Amino acid sequence: MKIAIIGHGPAALETAKMIHEMGASFKIFADPNYKTYWDQILSLASWLPVGENQLENYFNQSFFPSWNSSPIQDNLLYSKVKRVSKRFLELEEEIPNRSRAHDLFRVVFENTVDKDSLKELGVYEKFDQDLIQNLERNYENYEDFDFVVDCSREQQEFNHSSIGGYPALNELNLTKNDGLYYGFCPKAFKEAKEIILIGLNPLAVLNLKSVENDIQNKKIKILSFGQNELGERFQHMMKDLLRKNEELYQKKLEEFEAERERYESLESYEKVKYKTPVQPERNIEIFEGYTVLSIDLLHDRPGNLFVTIERPEFKGGEDIRTIGAQVIGVFRGNKIDSQFYGQLNTDFKQESPIHPEPGFYHLWKTVLDFEGIQEDLQKIQNDWMKFFSRREE
Repeated sequence: MKIAIIGHGPAALETAKMIHEMGASFKIFADPNYKTYWDQILSLASWLPVGENQLENYFNQSFFPSWNSSPIQDNLLYSKVKRVSKRFLELEEEIPNRSRAHDLFRVVFENTVDKDSLKELGVYEKFDQDLIQNLERNYENYEDFDFVVDCSREQQEFNHSSIGGYPALNELNLTKNDGLYYGFCPKAFKEAKEIILIGLNPLAVLNLKSVENDIQNKKIKILSFGQNELGERFQHMMKDLLRKNEELYQKKLEEFEAERERYESLESYEKVKYKTPVQPERNIEIFEGYTVLSIDLLHDRPGNLFVTIERPEFKGGEDIRTIGAQVIGVFRGNKIDSQFYGQLNTDFKQESPIHPEPGFYHLWKTVLDFEGIQEDLQKIQNDWMKFFSRREE
């Protein structure tokens, strides 16, 4: 039995460990930019509250030692998987009296040229520039496997801001340079005074945690969508952050009331010497039931983005408004690369896989919800056993 594992996070590692313990063979296809991913995760982990930092402990005490062990390193390829298909079967084709799993899976991946090896061979001194450019060009290769476990959710692109993860009007015209970010943007959050969060998932909460000490000095608007589930740990973290922020607001409100009383007690001729006290505003505003219509950058207002949102009557009252900020973070999960799975009998509803393709598995446990991964692995292992019965099902 030979199994392909696609990914470079906890799900990929735990799958490989299980297969190694079974005595089967495997190969891990890890994204070449995996170190950037790990750096981001450890940065996120550093913002978790003391006593809840299972993530950092897991990486330092379990993940890294296991990842660097011989069984993993000997079966690891740093290469981007381009697509997965069957070797010979078309999408709807069946084999008489056999499961589609009788045909192997073909994993097509990108071979990246090792430039250091070319230097050692003296290529740069021996050949002309045109030939060297051809030698340095990436090319595709493939390998065949009995089963495939896709743990590459971290490698998928982030959803856009509107319905179904599709772009809002003008969204595709904007970049980080304009102030529009997807998923991971703590530095931008720290520098901005006005922030809009589109969606509220674990990454959104951790980005907010990164500015917790300065949060009262920022104006934050959150568009919350019902389908976003934080899970108990991140719900608690978000509620705690909002509670602390509200306590700071109440303290400012008490200071304002005291200042206003002192101001009102002054004689009229004394009041002109002082500014009228201004009541503080709550700095976090949550919008529920809204859809993002457009994200715009006005050229006569550099450094500011504007989001137009609308809400129907049946979601709490008809409304349409435009809100502005210096930075917008989009936190609406991951989009599915349909080309990656296009040659398999696999379909998706939002992020939930619907895969009747026997032997192809999705293990989309992110580093933020890796708890319970052993239970999912056991289900996959139990399913593998079906293919070794006397008669395929």
